Order: sequence, then C-alpha cells, then structure tokens
Amino acid sequence: MTAAQTSALLRAAGLRATPARIALLGALARAARPVSVPTLAQRLRGALDQATLYRALQQLTTAGIIRRVNLEHDHAHYEIASDDHHHLVCTGCGRVADVARCTVDRLAHRVLADATQFASIERHALEFFGTCTQCAARMQPSP
Repeated sequence: MTAAQTSALLRAAGLRATPARIALLGALARAARPVSVPTLAQRLRGALDQATLYRALQQLTTAGIIRRVNLEHDHAHYEIASDDHHHLVCTGCGRVADVARCTVDRLAHRVLADATQFASIERHALEFFGTCTQCAARMQPSP
C-alpha cells in the first residue's frame, strides 16, 4: 500500500492522514501476519510514541480500517481489516497460518436467519485453534 493509497483510505474513513497513521498502516500492510502492539511499537520507534500508537490503533479499528485479532496469546494483535481470510492458530507453539478464503457465507446467512432481532451482518471474525504438525509430532509417544 503506497502512502497515497493510505492517505486516500484514511480520508475516505473521515480521518486525517497524519504521518503516525500512515506509518502504522504501512507497518501493518508490510506484515505477513497479525502484529502485536509491542512489535508495532518496536517497528515504529521514532515515528510515534506509545500513547499515539494506542490512540491510532483504536481510531483505525473503530473506522474499520484495521481489526484486532484474537490469537489467544494474552495480548492484542492487529492487521489490515479483511473479511476474506481468517487464521489457524497452534495452541502448542502459537504458530499462525492464514486461512486464505472465507467460506462461511452460508453459515452467516443461517446465523442471520436464526437471529430474529438482527437485520444484517456487517462483518465477522473467525479464528481456528488446533495443533500444528510439529507440535503434534512432539506429542507422539516415541516407539
């Protein structure tokens, strides 16, 4: 994502394109996986202080530009918002793999049909938790 694209995205969300927000979105766009706040703070050292980082994360999450991801690592992770992928998280070592395509449309329609008090679903978040092959191999008893 270029700085011009980032600026346009921020303005479309009704936010000013400040250097701190542009730097934060750039760091998230370059990340292959959701990024923890301490890692973001380290990557953005000098570009913004910790209070500005937390404030920007909140504003960008509220605007729907980024999303907080629950990887059950006892701290928050963030990524550019997208409903077209989810994550598979190893409960042994914490490894994260992207689930590249979202196939829950039928489930979302069923959930909405069952929820008589709701008119629509705007977005969803779905994370899968399991065991990676390396952790599974370590848990196998030796012959």
